Amino acid sequence: MRGVLTLSVVSALLLIGAQTALAAEKVLHSFMGSPDGANPAGSTPVLGSNGNLYGTTLTGGAYNLGSVWMVTPSGTEAILHSFNADGTDGYTPAAVVLDNNGNLFGTTASGGAYGLGTVFKMTPSGTETILWNFGSGTDGSTPGAGPTLDGKGNLYGTTTAGGAYGLGTVWELTTSGTETILWSFGNGKDASTPEAGVALDKNGNLYGTTFAGGTGVGTGCQSNGCGTVWKLTPSGTETVLYSFDPQNGVDGFLPDAAVVFDDKGNLYSTCHTGGADSGGTLWEVSASGTETILWSFGSGEVAVEPYAGVVFDKNGNLYGTTYLGGVDHGDGAVYELTASGAYRLLHGFTSTGNDGFGPTATVVMDEKGNLFGVTNHGGAYGNGTVYEITPYSTLSIPVTGTPSHHA
Repeated sequence: MRGVLTLSVVSALLLIGAQTALAAEKVLHSFMGSPDGANPAGSTPVLGSNGNLYGTTLTGGAYNLGSVWMVTPSGTEAILHSFNADGTDGYTPAAVVLDNNGNLFGTTASGGAYGLGTVFKMTPSGTETILWNFGSGTDGSTPGAGPTLDGKGNLYGTTTAGGAYGLGTVWELTTSGTETILWSFGNGKDASTPEAGVALDKNGNLYGTTFAGGTGVGTGCQSNGCGTVWKLTPSGTETVLYSFDPQNGVDGFLPDAAVVFDDKGNLYSTCHTGGADSGGTLWEVSASGTETILWSFGSGEVAVEPYAGVVFDKNGNLYGTTYLGGVDHGDGAVYELTASGAYRLLHGFTSTGNDGFGPTATVVMDEKGNLFGVTNHGGAYGNGTVYEITPYSTLSIPVTGTPSHHA
């Protein structure tokens, strides 16, 4: 178990001074705006077996209502679909997932038959089919995250609103097109308002975070709580594993991102605010609900406000992004937290030249350890970028920024 890691002001200043050589970044594509995509926001790309990247943009496309895009390893981009407001198509898409046949599945927060979002499928050739329209009766509405795909082709996800209490749902959509609301958030001290998608373990349990709800209270929280980590069993039993509580002065709160597992079933993600230095946290929650703060961002540190979650490499190192911070410009960063608990900056976005800035999506890693992601803003046209980063482990740059203490 990693200990609680915090960074003193002294070690933070040493860390900033040590970051003279950053990992190599390459901008693969700069979004141009309509008819190209614009503002990929929190849409973490997916990596196909052919090395192509796939993702979405919130705006842009032919109708300026969002798009699905593909970028090849050489940087050639194609718009696969432009969302429109014709009364049937959704728009304002979240992230997509990819099946073994090359089909893409995703959600939109708006549009569809009831105007409250959709689930869609897109074939490799770009043919789109609406699989579900949110918003009828006690159904969920306004999904804010992309779906998760199980081994049988069923889709799982969340909505930020709707359901029995109006505070969001967990849903399943079978391959035959049958939707089931597995859980409605908002009953008493339950979790509420999930902005992130779900993670599925090998036993069929679902896990996620909510932006509000739980038993925590404090300045800056929502009126009904500070956010949670939750579990939902296949039989439909929901448990709040952890309620974030900033009153203790070190906990983060208001989590936006999905969770990932390690091989022991512990959960990992971030809060974009709170923590010992008020710049957010990277945390672990055990299967029994015990939280450990792995890193607190802020107070002169080189990366703050991690809206995105994290990914593991094969050695147990964690990678993620922050919306702000980074050397010199403060326009966001890509960071690594090693398995031994050492922090190091991989790239500080500059918002100069063709570089993007302000990432709120996490990264995806290929088999060689290269990282790929998107930025909300910047690039050659100011509408965001798709980027690739070669990490320190490839460049053999020494680790810096070891925390001042382990508690």
